[in-house]
Amino acid sequence: MEPTPTDATPDPNTGTELVDGSPSATGAGAAPVVATPSSEGVDELARALGATPPLAFAAAASGLFAMFVVRVLIPTRDVDGSLAAWEAVARVGAFAINLTALASMTALIVGLFPWMRSGALVNTRRRLLIASFFGMLLPVWIRAVFSARESMTGALAGLGAATAYSLAISLLFESMRSVPGRRPIPYLQRLPAIFAAACTLSALVLITLQSLAVLAPLNPAHRFTWLVSDLGEAGYLALLLSALTLVPTSLQGFRARAAALAGVTVALTVGVSFALARSHLGKDFAVALYYAQHVTWFLGPSTVWIYAFPFSIGVGAGVAAALNADPITRQLGVAVLAWFAAGFAPRAPWRFVLLAMAACLIARAILARKRSAPSA
Repeated sequence: MEPTPTDATPDPNTGTELVDGSPSATGAGAAPVVATPSSEGVDELARALGATPPLAFAAAASGLFAMFVVRVLIPTRDVDGSLAAWEAVARVGAFAINLTALASMTALIVGLFPWMRSGALVNTRRRLLIASFFGMLLPVWIRAVFSARESMTGALAGLGAATAYSLAISLLFESMRSVPGRRPIPYLQRLPAIFAAACTLSALVLITLQSLAVLAPLNPAHRFTWLVSDLGEAGYLALLLSALTLVPTSLQGFRARAAALAGVTVALTVGVSFALARSHLGKDFAVALYYAQHVTWFLGPSTVWIYAFPFSIGVGAGVAAALNADPITRQLGVAVLAWFAAGFAPRAPWRFVLLAMAACLIARAILARKRSAPSA
């Protein structure tokens, strides 16, 4: 007699399906019959998370250009220059801001799709929380796309900071959860998510303390503002330095060597530009650096040069990773570049959206690595 077909039941540990794996059905001591459609589903989700969303690289590139034009070039311009020429530069900067906001929101929507579609990543409650933060970010995005002004004030500024930081923190914390049935990934591969979460959480607390200081000047909580700011900046600089872990140690193949060469070239260019700008601007260089990156730790005349190392390493390693053949590494490289364009604790609407997109890319890449890890 032929065996009676039985219903396949998923194994809760491995994710595979067993055809009635009990000894009574398969024979004493016999190995169960294993099917693999559910494991293929997990691999499909890992591949979807590992792919960089469309327009993410364009958002990072236009964000870097907008930061250079709007936050560095225009504030440090020569007042004796041609007014018409600088007005043209300002229009180009405004276009770069609008393009960054549009591209980063498009990449963010595509990047959030696995969270909204698959219950394997988050439960319904956390899914609704992420969706609510995203919905509250939409007015900020509309302001960034359809306005030529970079800054905003009032309730919209507070809404933009709170929602962007909260969305980023939610996604980064979700990426830190362990995946059932999978081995933990190496600690070095988790560093970008850890430093990004620390940076964003400190920025959210910093914004809260500054708001409390305005509403209640005698509130003693504002005394901790400098401490929170230093901790957040330490996380931001560590995030840039952690981009070194994305560069492969072996340079086999033309693409790997070309990516490494491009990364070294960009790092040297950033370092030389940093030194030339410091020499040209003198005392105004610290102000320009604060306006571009919102950093304060080493802004003293004798220590400002220290920022050249994390900025050069972060941008150079980010470019090398963004050109890598591995899709997960590419996504992390784009995220580092986008985060550098947003800066630490940003205040502009287009930077809010860019930071949320960068956090989404980091969370997607870490989850893709976890779901691609060997079975436990």
